[in-house]
Amino acid sequence: MDFVILIFIEIMLWRIRRQIFYTTVFLIIIFAPVVIYLIIKQPPQSCFDGKQNQKELGIDCGGPCSNACDFEVASHVIEWQRIFESRPGEYYIAALVENPNTNFTAREFTYTFEVYDTNNKLLLTKTGKNKSNPRERFILFDSGINISSKPARVFLNITDVSWEHTVAYSQPKLTVKNEELSLFGSPRLTASIMNEEMNTFNTVEVSTIIFNEESNIIAVSQTQIKNLDEGERESIFFTWPQTFKEEPRICIDPVEVMLVFDRSGSMNDDGSDPPQPLTDAKDAARLFINQVSDRDKVGVVSFATTARDPIDQLPSIDKEMAKEAVSNISILPEDETGFTNLGDGILKAWTALQKESATDSVRKVLVILTDGKANAPKVPGGEIHAKKESDNAKGLGYELYTIGLGNAVNQSFLRDIASSPEYYYFSATSNDLKDIYTEIATSVCPERIYLTRIFIRPINADF
Repeated sequence: MDFVILIFIEIMLWRIRRQIFYTTVFLIIIFAPVVIYLIIKQPPQSCFDGKQNQKELGIDCGGPCSNACDFEVASHVIEWQRIFESRPGEYYIAALVENPNTNFTAREFTYTFEVYDTNNKLLLTKTGKNKSNPRERFILFDSGINISSKPARVFLNITDVSWEHTVAYSQPKLTVKNEELSLFGSPRLTASIMNEEMNTFNTVEVSTIIFNEESNIIAVSQTQIKNLDEGERESIFFTWPQTFKEEPRICIDPVEVMLVFDRSGSMNDDGSDPPQPLTDAKDAARLFINQVSDRDKVGVVSFATTARDPIDQLPSIDKEMAKEAVSNISILPEDETGFTNLGDGILKAWTALQKESATDSVRKVLVILTDGKANAPKVPGGEIHAKKESDNAKGLGYELYTIGLGNAVNQSFLRDIASSPEYYYFSATSNDLKDIYTEIATSVCPERIYLTRIFIRPINADF
């Protein structure tokens, strides 16, 4: 009985398997043409079909596409844009730009510089193509631009950016060696670029920025190195046709200066047409004013038997007024008596600085010129009075520079009333005064310390 049951079950299973087989064959015959038709009609994967499909984040961008969608990326950051004069009538334009994205390359973009004058009139438009790698900071540079009108400002626009995904980008190992800036004659920056990669770069773009302690951009330049091989070092140099100009020049510390100027009768003893050494002394004083920072103040007080009252010029940022005050200094008939009240000049100078200064945080300086001994007033005595007022000024924290002109001065006394022995200068003749005033101006407002920054990047020659 059990044997019969097993035979029956086996027959039923065979019939079921045969039915499944026939059904499967039937379905394949019926639906195979439909499946083939759908496969043929299905478009191949494409990021250039003008449709948002295939898991794209936008039309032909994002997802499996190499092209990035605009909403995935951050725009280029323009850190600054400037126009510089390379020589009279000739200019160059530069801008520092950053690609802030970590995984996106700007395969190509269009940049446009627009140059305007002080009346916002468009003077020039310069357009070009470039690219940027992830997290890259680079210089856009355009030189040899001739403009008849004086430019005032420049604006940079970046458009038509073609963004693409970049996986695991790393900055190339290009390093700067032996960087040296020379300011003698025409400024010149030399350096060498070392390729530490295991491959050759066909073109390497090298840009440099010169800036001062306040991070003000002074000059920019750019050059290229061709075929930089593995392990190779290439020397580069940048030159500028004229000395760096800073408009305005800025001292490290704010300064207020009073020029204390001897106009006693002896200041015309070397000649009367023009009066000497008075004329040379005034020329030197005007040169000093030109060398003081434009943000800082200069005042003038002249003295003979007494100091001018009111003084010749209160401390002011108007340098033309200060130079005019110096030009107007003259020896009056009553000044020919030979009395020299140096103390009154110092008193009026430090009093003016104390009253006119808007803040105590600025550096206050007296630059004192005399060609004779302090001999007025008779009581308590010229040198005693001058020493007292110089001590008063120094007690307030003011700095005193003294210049003794000619052999009639008491050099030890002038050295004593200066803030330090190094702040005393002796000029045997008025011909030396310009150099002395220049040296004092450099001490008051030190020569600039220029810093450099070099940017290196390999580029394609396609643009």
